[in-house]
Amino acid sequence: ELARALHRLGARAVLVKGGHLSGADAPDALFDGESVSTFTAPRIPTRNTHGTGCTLSAAIAAHLARGFALKEAVA
Repeated sequence: ELARALHRLGARAVLVKGGHLSGADAPDALFDGESVSTFTAPRIPTRNTHGTGCTLSAAIAAHLARGFALKEAVA
């Protein structure tokens, strides 16, 4: 629901990270304006999380620049 709400504010696509949720997995939700895709990975127990969002966004941007579709770039 959060991704859809942010999309309504004007974003073309929204990736909502689930890293701060509890549980063994860290789920993320991508809304591309039409459908929601979920990406789940095992949580890595660490306190060293500063900069992980910046690293993720750079990796997504690099994959988009190389011609990957949005869902493939996020995965």
